[in-house]
Amino acid sequence: MTRMLSRFGITRQIALVGALGVLGLIIVGIVYYVGAALQTSAQQQIEAANARVARLSAIKINLSETRVIEKDFLLHHKNKYVQFHEDTTNAASSDIKTLRDLSGAETIATIDRLTPLIASYGAQSCRSAARSGLTRAAGCKVRYEKRCTKSKTC
Repeated sequence: MTRMLSRFGITRQIALVGALGVLGLIIVGIVYYVGAALQTSAQQQIEAANARVARLSAIKINLSETRVIEKDFLLHHKNKYVQFHEDTTNAASSDIKTLRDLSGAETIATIDRLTPLIASYGAQSCRSAARSGLTRAAGCKVRYEKRCTKSKTC
C-alpha cells in the first residue's frame, strides 16, 4: 500500500485519504438512513398492533361484563340489568367494528364470522328477559318485539 501511495505527491495522498473518509461517512449515512426507515416502518406496525390489541382487550372486557350482568339479571330479575346488558353488548359491537377497521384481510374474515354470533347472543339475552316479563322499560324491547311480531315464534 505504501508503494502505491508513494507514487503520488503528499497533497494527492492527503486528498485520497480525505476522499476515502468522506466516502466512508456517506456509506455510514446511507446505512443509518435505511435503518431509520426500517425502524419507522416497524414502529408503525407495532403501534397498529398495539391499537388492535387494546381494542381486543376492550372487547374481551365488555363481553365479560356482559356475562356478569346476565348472571345478575338471572339472579335478581331487574330491568336495570337488561339495560346494562344492552349497553355493554352495544359497546362490544362498536369495538368489534373498530377492530375490523384496524385489521387486515385474514382477521376481517374471522371478525365477520364472529359478529353474527355476538349479535345472536345479545338477541338471545333479550328473549330471555322478555320471557321473564321485565322488558317493559328495557332497551332491547323494540328489537325483540319486532322480531317476535315477524316470526310469531317467541
